[in-house]
Amino acid sequence: MPDDSSEISFIAFTCFQCFHLRSLPSANTLDGRRNLASPLAELPDLNSLLFSHIQLLTPSTSHPLNFSPPQLLTPSTSRPLAFSTSTARSMAEASQMQLPDTVKGFLVSGKHSDLVITCGSDTYNVHKNIVCGRSDFFAKTVEIQEAEDGKIDLPEDEPAIVKLLIQYLYEAESHGSRNVCTHHYCGNHCGYTCINFICQQCAPPMGGEANQLFTHAKLYGVADKYDVTGLKELCKVKFDLACRRYWNDPTFPTAAYHVFSTTPEKDKRLRDVVCKTISKNMSLLKDPAIETLMKEVNGLAFGLLMEKAEEHEWITIFLRTAQQSAHHPRPKMAEAYRDQLMASVKRLYASGEYSDLNITCGNDSYKVHKAVVFPRAALASVMATDGTIDLPEDEPYIIKLLIQYLYEAEYDPLIRDDSFIVLKTETRSPYYWAAYSYEFPHTCASIESYSDKGVVCPHHTCDEQCRSNYQGFICEKCTQPTMNGPPEQLLTHAKMYEVADKYDVVGLKDLSKEKFRRACAGFWNHASFPLAAHHALSTTPDHDKGLRDIISTTIGQHLELIIKPEIKALLWEFNGLAFEVIMQKWAQGRR
Repeated sequence: MPDDSSEISFIAFTCFQCFHLRSLPSANTLDGRRNLASPLAELPDLNSLLFSHIQLLTPSTSHPLNFSPPQLLTPSTSRPLAFSTSTARSMAEASQMQLPDTVKGFLVSGKHSDLVITCGSDTYNVHKNIVCGRSDFFAKTVEIQEAEDGKIDLPEDEPAIVKLLIQYLYEAESHGSRNVCTHHYCGNHCGYTCINFICQQCAPPMGGEANQLFTHAKLYGVADKYDVTGLKELCKVKFDLACRRYWNDPTFPTAAYHVFSTTPEKDKRLRDVVCKTISKNMSLLKDPAIETLMKEVNGLAFGLLMEKAEEHEWITIFLRTAQQSAHHPRPKMAEAYRDQLMASVKRLYASGEYSDLNITCGNDSYKVHKAVVFPRAALASVMATDGTIDLPEDEPYIIKLLIQYLYEAEYDPLIRDDSFIVLKTETRSPYYWAAYSYEFPHTCASIESYSDKGVVCPHHTCDEQCRSNYQGFICEKCTQPTMNGPPEQLLTHAKMYEVADKYDVVGLKDLSKEKFRRACAGFWNHASFPLAAHHALSTTPDHDKGLRDIISTTIGQHLELIIKPEIKALLWEFNGLAFEVIMQKWAQGRR
């Protein structure tokens, strides 16, 4: 009489052979999807065999889990649900970083340009939805010149500074620390071959990197002139950092004079930086250039006097702020202005301004922008005809979320940063009244101390069949997962995964997969789970394991689900699902 282990091994081997037959060409279509018309598509004997023997794996059965599979089988690695805060946050961050990179690429390629800006001999093929969304001046100018040739000329400005302005509009940053050639302008055929903004025909300008003081001051004036969101504050911070480094350079007095001669008295940003720099380095007063500056420029001497009067209090506050800024000045500023760029693109979605493409689905209509949609959805550019894309086969609600993702790199419900609320409880052993030394969440295998009943948390203990095989176990009383949105979001994420694959949307499959994983962790016992699982299994090919692995892992971690009629029907209909679950339990038994 064969023992239990041999019997189950024989069952597994039989399942493997039947599954191998299912993989033959006659049982599958060319694109890898299931061929329901195939005579091998329905295998009631295999279904019955899988389902009847998977019930042996429930905790209530007398069969242990420590059996071994036959040598011909290679169990797939068990994949526990991973819904850590860092994973979710990194997923969202990675998705959000793609949109600024796409916008940045438009400056180089000039694709879908609908506006031309010229300055000197430089020409920029730009986009109204980006430029006008970041500058009120350009927005008003476009409205006034709507019937003209779509060109804006800036004859009064320096081409090198305008070049940095255009860069900022697309990147939310400007490389102002680079030198600007003082002898030549970039021509129409420059091809971005300048090195550090120095014309290759010229020698480096006098003063080296200290010349950035002038660059920041001039760019500040241009930002004020054209009302560019965020650029004035960015120039102020960069000017401040440059003054700290180059306060003793001959360029500083000239840059300070430019600041006081080009800004109104009420605009204190750069003026205060100059006063604070001199106040902190009083030896500058011996410099003839600074002495002349103090005498000729109204407001500078008074500002310095006020600065010295408040010096003691200022030192206490400013040095602490300066130390923080010195440690992480660029990342904070870059993040803040990247957020502004994202907000500008988001406003375009809400307002529909400068739209050059219309997407319809049912009764819904969206005024969108080719420059945003086409790079994010590869199929959209192929489908567009006469400035319109109609999506009659899709659900309007899902298309609404798709459009939201294209403009915001996210869709509702949003991923939360606080994935878990860890309850601070007394962690005393109920057996020895000794303090536990492990953290939550944890696995049983991570507990170093040994006891007859391995302790899982202060509220529960592992039973005898645990064998330290819990994977990522989280006590529902100790650590409560928090979710945005209702359980019905399970089906939403499955449909978003489907539409992302259909229209080849950059990053959306990964994001919807992560959201589906987190939702399964929180709502695995809700009626929405089998509905979402059925949709995912019905709309994805067998080789696309993105959502399929999450479904099989969820059932494997909660085997009590198989007594539910909905899950039983799911396992019966999709043979591969039952096979994956049983393989996962085998893998656990081997450890």
